[in-house]
Amino acid sequence: MIDKLLNYGDNYNIVNIIKESTKNLIFLKSKTTCCRCPKCNIISNEIHSTYKRTIQDTPIQNTETWIMVNAHEYKCLNEKCEVKTFNEILPFARKNKVMTDNLIQFILSISIFMSSSATSLILSFLGVKVSADTIDRIIHNIKIVDNPNIEAIGIDDVAIRKGQNYATAIYDLNDHHLIALLEGRDSDNVKEWLKEHKKIKVVARDRASAYATAISEILPNCVQIADKFHLFQNLTEYLRDIFYKDLPEKIFIQSNQIVDEKSIKKIPIKTEIDKLKLEKLDYDNSIPLDTNGNPITFNNKLLSESSGAFKKWEEKRIEKMKKIKMMRKRYNETKCYKIVMDEFKVSRNALKKYVKMTDYEVEQIANVNEHTCGRVLDDFINMIYKMMLDKIPIEYIIEYIFRKGYKGTRGTLNGYIVNLAKNNNLNYYNCSKILFKNTNIQMML
Repeated sequence: MIDKLLNYGDNYNIVNIIKESTKNLIFLKSKTTCCRCPKCNIISNEIHSTYKRTIQDTPIQNTETWIMVNAHEYKCLNEKCEVKTFNEILPFARKNKVMTDNLIQFILSISIFMSSSATSLILSFLGVKVSADTIDRIIHNIKIVDNPNIEAIGIDDVAIRKGQNYATAIYDLNDHHLIALLEGRDSDNVKEWLKEHKKIKVVARDRASAYATAISEILPNCVQIADKFHLFQNLTEYLRDIFYKDLPEKIFIQSNQIVDEKSIKKIPIKTEIDKLKLEKLDYDNSIPLDTNGNPITFNNKLLSESSGAFKKWEEKRIEKMKKIKMMRKRYNETKCYKIVMDEFKVSRNALKKYVKMTDYEVEQIANVNEHTCGRVLDDFINMIYKMMLDKIPIEYIIEYIFRKGYKGTRGTLNGYIVNLAKNNNLNYYNCSKILFKNTNIQMML
């Protein structure tokens, strides 16, 4: 049963398995009675001696696994052969290798996606003991065997480093194995390679003009085929462009019918409020105080500081502050209103105001918070913030502010409460309560 699970060939028996704390040891014994000489190719059945090889195999249950092989050394029967004795050829590991073919393939399959150092680290967790230098040597020992008699090939560009280095891959169209990897992806290197492969009759390629030109020039009688991947890719791109031209940017569906955005009606969501609980609330617009009676300062900006509108507003304030500083500096140099007015396209009254301002007042122009007076919510700012500190539900805050004489809209008040929470890191109100909804509205982008 174990021999079937761990298949090393019919000529090798598993005689023992030892499980240690950090590794698994599998002992194999060879049953071969003959072997072919690697030099003269004559079969020998004369065993000269035995030898042992220790080879690392693919891990079992994420534990290092090693094979201890007791194999044969044969004597060459050809007296004229330079080789007198030779070792038995193992079907699962190449000559002088300390890893099985399966393990090398396992290592390469992981190293494709990451660096050698990262591969070595990942493999250590999986039960493979291999260094980054060993992985580099395995990769560098890979040989691409070119076939001059190939008749059907596929050609495509591949990224060595995406966006920077590219190469041209040429593969056998029958079994899809790589037969050449050319530097760059222009036509010159492809032409030079095609000159050495005149037997090619069929080429599958993408729709790049560089490859097409090279093939037509060197092999004019060759049949060029556009591969199905690139054909399908081009088809989807054309269809996408067609749909984007004919379809609007947004589609609104209401009651299973496409409707115009202007015809969408907003219906207020009714929320149940405990009137007794609302009557017990008692807040005024005085400055909020902490437990020690000290005033609490908070950010009372109307816009969310993370919103695009706030950032644009802030940028404009900063630009205005810098411009005023330049005008004040220029006036101090010239002491002439006329020169500064002409250079900066500003009125006399505005320039006089800027000149009379203190340095502190100029700096405060960039502070959006200094220019928030006169808002409809100013008479309720402290009241709202104190209710939010007490974690009063947002629907109760809105109803209470309306009772206190707020004249604005529910949407404005709702948006202000949400932005106030965001600007002051009040996680309790991070998710805004939607006071209006679009009935059965779906929007497809």
